[in-house]
Amino acid sequence: MTYDNGVIFGTGGNATVVAINATDGKLIWQSVPVGDPKMGYGTVAAQTVWKDVVIVGQALGDNPPFPAVQGKLTAFNRTNGEKMWN
Repeated sequence: MTYDNGVIFGTGGNATVVAINATDGKLIWQSVPVGDPKMGYGTVAAQTVWKDVVIVGQALGDNPPFPAVQGKLTAFNRTNGEKMWN
């Protein structure tokens, strides 16, 4: 998890990223999946917040067998969770 300006960014279910209001615990947004969770993708590291961008790395999970796919980086808009690039 990462805290920035009253918002906690963390890992959601099914390989998503969530933004939660740190004061009241309400969900602000949940991203689209960063990768196919059926293939083992998940958000495995703390998110990095830079200006209005939330950057998260994805990799395969800890449960073998692993398919032959590479990890990746995805950026989301800090305010609304819209995927910016991958």
